[in-house]
Amino acid sequence: MNKVTLTIDDQQVSVESGISALEACLDIGIKIPTLCYRRGLPGYGACRLCVVEVGPQEWSRMRASCTLLVREKMLIRTNTERVQRTRRIMAELLMARCPDAVAVKEVAAELGVTDTRFPKKSEDCILCGLCTRVCSELMKIGAIDFRGRGDTREVGPAYDKFSPICTACGACRVVCPTHVDNLDKVTARQIRPAYSEFDAGLIERPAIYIPFPQALPNVPVIDRENCMHFLTGACKACEVFCPA
Repeated sequence: MNKVTLTIDDQQVSVESGISALEACLDIGIKIPTLCYRRGLPGYGACRLCVVEVGPQEWSRMRASCTLLVREKMLIRTNTERVQRTRRIMAELLMARCPDAVAVKEVAAELGVTDTRFPKKSEDCILCGLCTRVCSELMKIGAIDFRGRGDTREVGPAYDKFSPICTACGACRVVCPTHVDNLDKVTARQIRPAYSEFDAGLIERPAIYIPFPQALPNVPVIDRENCMHFLTGACKACEVFCPA
């Protein structure tokens, strides 16, 4: 495994080559705010909350750390006043778009932002693209994508009609940071959730789950009748997103 040596916040570290600056920071315990990143999916740089300062102070640049690949002798600063100011502005912009989104308010509060100076809307989607990416890159479906430009930009199926290829797997709502559930606007397919046997069918459960509380062996099982990988050959989200 190839390694590169770089400096993050005056700390010299060696990390795996080919990973993003965000992943490098997370791996060494530096917390970086983000709403559009999900380990296992390529960085997208939509929310811009993960910006860092790159290069010597005299000519440093602001970069989204989720799309910035580490390289030898790179110099990164994650907590300068310039970085914090940029993150606060981005938090205000997100609060203006989705003022009621819990995830947005939580990230903003961590940055010291409690209100926004920008005109507020009443959206619930921050346009992070996680849902479109998991649909196309993991599920290999591509039932939803971005539509429109500027203020009219939104996520949905083509031509604003029910998608004939959507499998109603629910991956889009699982990865959504603001917990948007618009499946009923994407597909006419009947959604049949799997219910937890341990909880007497009172709550839903995923296709991979721990059937009952246990200390040992604490091993999850896979419901092959509902697992998208066994049904379609795609997905493997559990493997991709696993931090182990």
